Amino acid sequence: MNKYKTAIAIMAVVGWSGVVAASELIDFNEQDKLNNINASYEQQYGSLNIDESISHYNELNTEIESNKIKLESSIDMIKSDSTRLKDKLIDGVYDESLILTLRNMSAKVNSMKTDIETAGKLLVETKQQLSNKQQKASQFEREKSDALLSLYEQIKSRHLDESKRVINDSYSGRLQCNVSESLSTCVNRNLPSIKNAFVLSKGGLSRIKLTNFRVIDATQKLNGDLSFTADASYKHNYSANTEVELRQALGLDKVRFVFRSNSPQTVFYINDQEVGSGERVDVAGNYVGIYNVRVTNGDKRQSLKLNLENGGDYFFPFSSLVSTPKHPQIRSSRKGRTSLISHKPALDFLRAFYSLAPLRQ
Repeated sequence: MNKYKTAIAIMAVVGWSGVVAASELIDFNEQDKLNNINASYEQQYGSLNIDESISHYNELNTEIESNKIKLESSIDMIKSDSTRLKDKLIDGVYDESLILTLRNMSAKVNSMKTDIETAGKLLVETKQQLSNKQQKASQFEREKSDALLSLYEQIKSRHLDESKRVINDSYSGRLQCNVSESLSTCVNRNLPSIKNAFVLSKGGLSRIKLTNFRVIDATQKLNGDLSFTADASYKHNYSANTEVELRQALGLDKVRFVFRSNSPQTVFYINDQEVGSGERVDVAGNYVGIYNVRVTNGDKRQSLKLNLENGGDYFFPFSSLVSTPKHPQIRSSRKGRTSLISHKPALDFLRAFYSLAPLRQ
């Protein structure tokens, strides 16, 4: 029964110490700076209205594809009715109603062609606007990353300074002892658990190094309840684990690097997944280890196995530039944000309209 009660007390301390450990990494002022950095970035990114532009792009693309289907259907109807009219004329039958239908269908086809061409031009403009906005978004994210790295170095420096100082503290608690054992016996028997509970309350062995711990006062009731007070001294540890936790707390746990090329038609892939296109692409993600990087430019390609490092700048030159594709796709290289939905090219040169022989009335 006594051991069970002691275990319950230690578990309670562990559950509470997790909150303390998280708050020790970043103090109030540092948290305020972190909040300002994130808020500033969100405001800058929100001002670009990228999501709205993507939605508008997709609506235009859907409208064009729908009109192209209607156009093809109308052209097929004109072909069919033209054949019928030709057969009737050969048989000496003049069908005024069919000629009027063909005339109206011809005007409708011309109107749809105009609508598709107008929407196609607007689609190209929207695509360019999106490209400009995504470049600005990448710039904002680089500025945010630089600000976070600066804050990280400040916090790291503070922790390193604190790790050199000895901190004196006191610790109080209660134990349930056997009524038959003496006060000193109960304290000595539970001393390892008391020390462990104190260390856990400061974040665990990965967070502090205990330099001294001594129970200086204790009182025991007749029912075995024992209250104690201990003096403790310790140093903060700044270990590799602490550094990982700090980077995660600041949102710097992702690897950030740059892919560059000498051609805007370059497309970059990591493990066969496209991550962006253009002369420069900023990439962020949990890229730990060796990855297959493939870069294409028209019919040319380069493939490498790379250990993608934080802050890396990888350049892929092509000796001769290929011609510009009719409809290069815009891709977002940012993680956690909305990406442009891939569609077929919005505007192709329509095939020549079916020519009708001049009709005499």
